[in-house]
Parts: sequence; structure tokens; C-alpha cells
Amino acid sequence: MKLHHIGVVVQDVLKSAEAYESLLGLRVVMGPKEDPIQRVNAIFLDLGCGEEVALELLEPTREDSPISSFLRKGGGLHHLCFEVEDIEGTVAKMRDKGLRVVCEPVPACGFGGRRIAFVFPVEGILVEFVEARSGEEKNR
Repeated sequence: MKLHHIGVVVQDVLKSAEAYESLLGLRVVMGPKEDPIQRVNAIFLDLGCGEEVALELLEPTREDSPISSFLRKGGGLHHLCFEVEDIEGTVAKMRDKGLRVVCEPVPACGFGGRRIAFVFPVEGILVEFVEARSGEEKNR
């Protein structure tokens, strides 16, 4: 398991990305990209760790987006995402440890169809898991 990205909920991903670029020198590495399943727009920025860890900016695309209520409360740090080899097994372990699974594994557009899942809370922070790339994908 390794840290994949840090998710931040914002009002406008384009404006926020511009601010991170101009103020901190971060650069956009993907997006904006809409995920109709999660009902969000996302932009990923390079945090200077190569492709190891990214900053994900998220904005809801609809009122029923899972992040809409979070944005109404002010937005900000939303989740930590960890890449895992076995998402089903990881989610089962988290459930066994008493964590609440708020999103079972589902495909994610922003990750080329790899599945994501969310559990809550780990010390009060929402945690996302994303499937690791398969061997073929890693070699591309």
C-alpha cells in the first residue's frame, strides 16, 4: 500500500489549478476530467514527487455528488488515497476492523477504469483505495 494522491474539494477546479500553478509552481498532469459515476470534475497536479503522489482537485458536477455537502461546509482536504494490489481484500480487511465502507469498489474514469473504494473514518479522515495498475498497464 502506498500513498497515491491527496484529494481536495474546491468550488472550481480550473481556478484552483491556476492558483496552485501560479502560486506554488505545481503543474497539471491530468484533467479536467469528468467522472459521471462520482459526479465530479477532477484535475491532478504534480506535487514534485514525480508520479508517486499527486494533488487531486475535485468539484461536484451535480447537487447529488458525494462531495456536494462537503463543499457546502467549506471544502478543503477531503481524503487520502492509497494504491493497493487487492482492493476487494483491502476493503474486506477495513470492514473487519470496524471501518464503515461508504463506497464499494467501482470503476473510476480518472484511473482508466481501475476501481476505487472509500472507507470512513481513519482518525477522522476519509480514505480512498485505488487498484494498482496491472503488470501490462505498468509497462506502458
